[in-house]
Amino acid sequence: MTKLCATCETPLLKEELPENRMPVPIPFHPMPHELECMVCYFKRADLDGKSEDPGLQEEHKKFIKREQELRRKKFS
Repeated sequence: MTKLCATCETPLLKEELPENRMPVPIPFHPMPHELECMVCYFKRADLDGKSEDPGLQEEHKKFIKREQELRRKKFS
């Protein structure tokens, strides 16, 4: 049975499954939710998107959009 991301409902990749993740969190970042794909995690946890710098915010948005498109292509 394929597990889906709880946020965007795309299938989780093998490395995104909770049992295959690194047990150590990335410093200064929140832990991923149990069923969360990397794109949704980056969208939620990436510090650039929370910066006051408009350039960093725009770069973050472009990164997320590119990752979403790559993910969509992978599953279509």
